[in-house]
Amino acid sequence: MWAQCAEPFIKPLLWFFQTRTSNNPAPLTVFQSYLVGDLFMALPALKTLAGEMDIRVVCRPDCAEILVSEGLQGLAFDNSFFIRPGITPFFRTFRSAWKLRGQLGPVALDFDADPRSAFWLKIAGAHRVVSYSRSHAVFFDALFSIPQDAVHQADKNAAVASGFLTQRNALSSKFEISSSKKDPPSIHPATFSNVWIISCWTRKDTKNWPLDRWDEFLERLMEANISFRILEAPDGNEGFKQFHQRWSQRVKFISGNLMHVADEIQKSSGVISTDNFVGHMAGYYGKPVLWINGSSDAQQVMPKGPNTQCVQVEPMPCRPCGHRCLNPDYKACLTHLDMETAWKAFRRMRYG
Repeated sequence: MWAQCAEPFIKPLLWFFQTRTSNNPAPLTVFQSYLVGDLFMALPALKTLAGEMDIRVVCRPDCAEILVSEGLQGLAFDNSFFIRPGITPFFRTFRSAWKLRGQLGPVALDFDADPRSAFWLKIAGAHRVVSYSRSHAVFFDALFSIPQDAVHQADKNAAVASGFLTQRNALSSKFEISSSKKDPPSIHPATFSNVWIISCWTRKDTKNWPLDRWDEFLERLMEANISFRILEAPDGNEGFKQFHQRWSQRVKFISGNLMHVADEIQKSSGVISTDNFVGHMAGYYGKPVLWINGSSDAQQVMPKGPNTQCVQVEPMPCRPCGHRCLNPDYKACLTHLDMETAWKAFRRMRYG
């Protein structure tokens, strides 16, 4: 709403941030500096674009190595303002956008039609910023429609990529986008071991299944002689630290950067995860995923993959809530989910 009110005053000023461009044709800039799970839901669409044209992906700094492993080029961008809106993150993100000046092609595409992203792309020097048409999509130079039945974020990304390719000449206006010189890399073939990866904590408390349920679930895994490792949470709260203390003498915890986590998932039998990036990463790599869902709309964000089981409390009229729980029974979508229900879903996933 703030962006819509400010657009008539700010958009003309953003014209002065355009950088000179002598490269024509030039690469397409694609903005994908959101959450890690968002990147993995976007990778198939990014590869669709890469098969037709030269692209550069504006990404989180910790995701640049992931893009390289997928045959794509990333431009690191610290999007702090997206994670924690405020004055200090705003200026930190402004400085990060300024550092990109001279590195972007003149045409930039945002998969999410986020006005903040359009703003940063303008600060970074892009001449023409485009996305799909939706409410609050301000600061963009052109918008195009996508099918309304594209509900899941991955399907929406695919529709945006397809829509851009269909209308690329009109959307890029006077700028020519350079063609791709190589075929996009294929998705990694699945490999299997006997170890499952457990991801049981995320920063948003409204996404976390109570840790005492995880205790019960992990005990059941041990009783069934199923090997597993737990993903470390270096920024975990006091409750997770106590959980870590309980389990660190019994099983191995995985720690390291995103590339290391990706390697561990590719070698695993599958993932059991709360609503975070690990499930999307596993689905992308073709691994089975048990997705413990709470406040999210599973139709929009459940991991894509050949074998994903979503377990959640039904009915839950307040879902989705944007992870801002207003239910008098706080986190009922997760506190009412018992271990036996999750275990039965895990068995269905393993044995069909």
